[in-house]
Amino acid sequence: MTDIEWQQQIPDFLWCDPEVIGQSYTSALAGEEITVHLPGEPAVADGAYLTQPAPILGKVHHEDQAIWGILRRDSVEPELVAIVRRIAFTAAVADPDVVGREMDKWEQRLTSWLDILTGQHLTAVGHRPPRQFENRTSMFERRADGTVKPRFTPRSFGSIYSLKQGLATQEILGKAFELAGSGTSVPLPWLLIRDARALHRVTHTRRAVIECGSAAEMAIVKLLKADKIPIPSLPTLGKTFSLLTKHRRGIVSSGNRNEFVKVRNREVHMTAGSGYVSEAESSRILDIASLLVEEAFPMPSGLKKLW
Repeated sequence: MTDIEWQQQIPDFLWCDPEVIGQSYTSALAGEEITVHLPGEPAVADGAYLTQPAPILGKVHHEDQAIWGILRRDSVEPELVAIVRRIAFTAAVADPDVVGREMDKWEQRLTSWLDILTGQHLTAVGHRPPRQFENRTSMFERRADGTVKPRFTPRSFGSIYSLKQGLATQEILGKAFELAGSGTSVPLPWLLIRDARALHRVTHTRRAVIECGSAAEMAIVKLLKADKIPIPSLPTLGKTFSLLTKHRRGIVSSGNRNEFVKVRNREVHMTAGSGYVSEAESSRILDIASLLVEEAFPMPSGLKKLW
């Protein structure tokens, strides 16, 4: 066996409860047990920059002081938040090359579970417009004497729609690392909800609604089968949704069901008024689809999503 350690950058910033700082968790990589280490406390009192985990011996020199993450106050709520950018691992393995073969798949499982459990947007779905104030257009003023002078060109940021999300806790991280290590993937309907939320955030609401429609269909059929209700030979969203609300009264109101089907069908079938889905429509449909998927595909170990 060979003792190894390695580091992995989080695809996007992971917002965590400060209680996770310095913690270690058990996971696995292709059946080999590994330990995941979260960044350590700032090196100085009242410092902001998280530090390399204490169990990690190899030093990688980074110019960015915040390479492991930062500890800061939330801009909305005055709570302390740990924003993790990098995690580390230790293991004793028979073949060190297992890291290169398996880490991409492990990371995809991890980020998908964290997306669903916390409501954060870690998986790259949909283009996210720049959020930094910088000169994104190089403009120059041409002068009569033949010289040019740089000019700053202010441009607005692209719109972003907000969605509720929560901080990753010790419990959530522990379960996400366990699921990623066991090879347990997020069920497809939840992946569609994850993608729909990501698309909604970047204002691609029409695509979000279509993803929600697919997730809802899968969930509805599973619930009907669980109740031993015959599935129509042509199981359209409208027919199956009507059957579900008839046999499971209260799961979704008839008004919300009709609104869901109307908007989704309008966009899928390109009927009159299609081509634009408002933020409010998309938000309502996300809520309904998530409720159906949560009913049909409950979270493992009784976990509850934070959004």
